[in-house]
Amino acid sequence: MALSPKSKKQLLTFLRPLIAFGVVLLAALGYFQHQRMMERTRINFAVQSPDLNPALLASAWLDGKPASSGQKISLGKHTFKVTHPHGETFEASFFAWYGGKDFGTVALKRSTGTLNIHANRAILVLSVSGRDFNTVLTNVTEKSLSVPADDYTVMAMFPNRPGDTQKISVTAGQAAECSFAPAYGTLRASANRDGATYELIANDGNALLSGNLPRSNDAIPVGTYRLAAKWHSLTTEKNIVVKKDEPCEAVMDFAFGSAVVRTTPAGAAVFTANGTQLGYTPLLVTEISPGPVEYRLKLDGYDDVSVALAVAANQTNEVSTNLMSLAYLSGMQKARNYISAAEYRGALDGVNQALEAKPGDPDATALLTTIKCRAAVLDAKNLASQGDYAGAGQKLQTALQAIPDDAEAKALQLEYKADTANLAAAAQENKARELFERDWRKLAWGQYFEANEYSTKLMTPEQARDALVKSFAEQWPKAIPTLNRTLQDGIFEVLFSQKAADQTAGREMHIVFAKGKDGQTLMLFKNFEYQRNNAGEYVPLHSNYIQMTPAYEAQIRTGVHMMQRKIKLAIGETSTY
Repeated sequence: MALSPKSKKQLLTFLRPLIAFGVVLLAALGYFQHQRMMERTRINFAVQSPDLNPALLASAWLDGKPASSGQKISLGKHTFKVTHPHGETFEASFFAWYGGKDFGTVALKRSTGTLNIHANRAILVLSVSGRDFNTVLTNVTEKSLSVPADDYTVMAMFPNRPGDTQKISVTAGQAAECSFAPAYGTLRASANRDGATYELIANDGNALLSGNLPRSNDAIPVGTYRLAAKWHSLTTEKNIVVKKDEPCEAVMDFAFGSAVVRTTPAGAAVFTANGTQLGYTPLLVTEISPGPVEYRLKLDGYDDVSVALAVAANQTNEVSTNLMSLAYLSGMQKARNYISAAEYRGALDGVNQALEAKPGDPDATALLTTIKCRAAVLDAKNLASQGDYAGAGQKLQTALQAIPDDAEAKALQLEYKADTANLAAAAQENKARELFERDWRKLAWGQYFEANEYSTKLMTPEQARDALVKSFAEQWPKAIPTLNRTLQDGIFEVLFSQKAADQTAGREMHIVFAKGKDGQTLMLFKNFEYQRNNAGEYVPLHSNYIQMTPAYEAQIRTGVHMMQRKIKLAIGETSTY
């Protein structure tokens, strides 16, 4: 049944909200489904590295930006790329729809380059070493190798030299050049004797080549060498310089010299330094290399000896020596040992043994002279220790007759002369003391007063006596010499007298002058102080005769002090009293 227009309008009014609601509901359901599907739209991949170097990693890119497996992607067209330093680049374009794209495992291929090797002469052994590629080749001059892009060590072995090594980097798709150009020259060595051999010695001391001469070799590295040649027992050598691409000519010339070996006495066996016996003296030795040579000589009853000489080319050189008998050497050694121990009798026996074996030998004669001198010096010391300086002086004269310049003998001679003078002075001093005591004991009161002494080097005993007499005569306090005499040669005695003006007191001064030790003039003196007693008699200031008072004690001390001052004034040790 057909609807009226009014009914249709009413129906449309009723359906319009329902239709709008349905559209909105469908749109919402579509959006939520889209979001759910986009969450699952991702790119997935794994990368297999082209080498095993953990330090080198692959990089993934999506539309030019870094990418990682499992990341979300948008719908539409994309470009995916994987790169590696040592691998070929993987690249793919794709259209992404819901659910994404899974590339699985991307296995990168190893990138390669070219290594070109060049050499100016054949390489005996060529070694190329890298992480993923290694090879060894022989007899190579030019070689082109396709190798993985990497760093390589290339070593080339050439004749007669250490290996040449280079570090080469090969880049993907590029050619790397490695060139070797070792410098060589040619050695042409020969000798003036058939059958000679040689060694070519480098600067490090190692032999580079060896063999028979003549020899030509065009594989000698440029440099300086020592060429040593040998023929029989003869050797010669020279320094050579090998230059690049130039021949080096070296002729080894074996020059000879001769030697004549003589001994006195003859008949000694002649040995080389390595112990080979050549014969007996006198001996002519031929075919000797120029230079220093040494021989060992042996003869029964004589000491072995070595002789050396310089042998010149094309000349006969001579060496001679006197062999030392064992008896001579034994005697000389015995003499020296005894001299060291200062046992000169034994030393004399030893040197006489040497002179008996070799009469007139200058060394033994000189040693005998030394022994005589040293023995005389020792005797002199012993005599001096006993106080016999005169006898010691005679022994020193004997020593100086043997060796006039002997320092010890000269020094002892001066020392003993001084000791002799000191002994004489000591004897005179002792005699002076003896005479001094003898004479003061003759004086009645001498025992009651103390003896004093004074010494000086300014005057002799006689000068000191005269000066003191003059001082007492001319300067206060004055005194009269009642006795002035010479007791014996060099010893003088004076007795001075002083009295108070009122005659109540007096003083006598007894003094002896003599030469003492160490060149000193010795003055021994006593002062005798006396006083008039109540009986009018002079008595000494001593408790045996009078009652001693402090004034009397002071008078005694003053007298001694006065005497000392007068002596100093007289001899010039002071200028005032």
